[in-house]
Amino acid sequence: MDNYPIGAADDPIAPYNEIPPREVDVRIEQTMVKETTAFLDDGDDYKENWWLDEIHDATLSEVLVRCEKIVKRLRKKHYFYAGVNLYDLEQDCHSWTEGKLNVELL
Repeated sequence: MDNYPIGAADDPIAPYNEIPPREVDVRIEQTMVKETTAFLDDGDDYKENWWLDEIHDATLSEVLVRCEKIVKRLRKKHYFYAGVNLYDLEQDCHSWTEGKLNVELL
């Protein structure tokens, strides 16, 4: 005889009968687009790909690096900030691989 209440051993929604989640590797690929302004200095129009230096801080990978720095600093005093789990946010900020960068003049 088991120690379950009557009928509980076969109850599919009982916590002890739930199937534990499996760990599965996934790949996330997403495209995002941002329009911004780059400032052309004298002589820059003669330099090939001059805008790459101008837009470096606006790339998503650079934004994620700066966000991760902020989260690490906040985690010294907080576990949650503005209702966000800072440990989870820090984990979400890193391990991204930068794909192709496409910059066009509008």
